[in-house]
Amino acid sequence: MKKNSLVLTVLFVGLVAISLPASAQRGRGSRGGRGRGLQQRRANLVTVDLTVEIRESLLHMREEEKLARDVYLTLSKKHNSAVFSQIASAESRHMAALERLLDRYGLPDPVVDDAIGKFTKPEFTQLYNKLISQGGKSLVDAYEVGALIEELDIADLISGVKMLEANTDIERIYQNLMRASRNHLRAFASRLGEQGKAYTAQHLNQKDFDKIAASPWERGHGRSR
Repeated sequence: MKKNSLVLTVLFVGLVAISLPASAQRGRGSRGGRGRGLQQRRANLVTVDLTVEIRESLLHMREEEKLARDVYLTLSKKHNSAVFSQIASAESRHMAALERLLDRYGLPDPVVDDAIGKFTKPEFTQLYNKLISQGGKSLVDAYEVGALIEELDIADLISGVKMLEANTDIERIYQNLMRASRNHLRAFASRLGEQGKAYTAQHLNQKDFDKIAASPWERGHGRSR
């Protein structure tokens, strides 16, 4: 009897596992609770009725994150500082997050050529060349370029968030990207401080820049470093 009961139990468990959706099966185990919680948060998000302004913001941010990645990858080859390659990896993840949004909303991807320094908008090509020239002068100049890129990202993301209702899929991604950019800004500001250099903000209010730079590193959902 015990043997038959054991067989029936195994069969029952197997049938239940097969009937579960793949996402539920992946969420089982020691991290199951965390996985289910993240899935629930995503399920609660709503999509956005795209205005022309939101559409342009998405396309712009996709290329702007590529700009950041490309500049950091290029500067990582020029200077002996791991911060550029580390943050470039994060920018690649940011690009992927924005690409998923473009796919979800059926928008054309402006990154038609993923090669370094190639952009659809001429303004990004010009800015890339300018930042590479500036950042190639010295390590301090390269750190200043990094700080400039991150404050530009933050300023553009703030403008984007103002167009969006809370608890939407695009708003969540923008908030995550903004948090990551604040962390990146802290990294570059810290290295400039080590070199005895103060940074003059160009896209944010100086008080806002200094407040971010002096505040603690932020943690959140996803990998932001």
